[in-house]
Amino acid sequence: MSIGAKANFIGKGNDIEEIALQFLDILSDKKVYFPISNRSLGKVHSIVPENQRVVEIAYTTESVKIKLPENCEIAVFTSPSNAESFVHLAHKLSQKHLVCIGKSTFEFVKNNFPNSFHYLSSGFEEEAIIQSVLPILKE
Repeated sequence: MSIGAKANFIGKGNDIEEIALQFLDILSDKKVYFPISNRSLGKVHSIVPENQRVVEIAYTTESVKIKLPENCEIAVFTSPSNAESFVHLAHKLSQKHLVCIGKSTFEFVKNNFPNSFHYLSSGFEEEAIIQSVLPILKE
C-alpha cells in the first residue's frame, strides 16, 4: 500500500543501536518528534541529544492472549511485546521455528521459549525477514 510518502531514512541491519547511530549521522541540527509506545525501549530516541528530540507516548501497547493457529510451524515476532502475547503457549511453541526481528525480541524469545528454534532476522525490512524464513521452509 502506498500513501504517497517516502521515507527519508531507512536503517540497515538488525542492531537498533547501530541504526540509531546511522540516523544520528544524517540528523545534523534538525529536531525530531518520536511518537512512542508506553512500552518503548527508547533505544533510538535516547541516542538523539535532548535538545533535538521531542518524545511523546502516542499509543499504548497491551498484550492479549492469542490462540495459536493449527499446524503453525513458523512464527515471526516483531517485538518483545508481540512475543509476550504467546508466553502462555510456550509449551505449544516447543520445537517450532521462531523468527525474531531485532535483538531485544530475540533475547525475549530465547529466554521465554527455550524449547523452540530461534532465528534472528538480519534486518527489519521485508526482504531480510523473507531471507530468514526461506531456509526453514526448505527443511
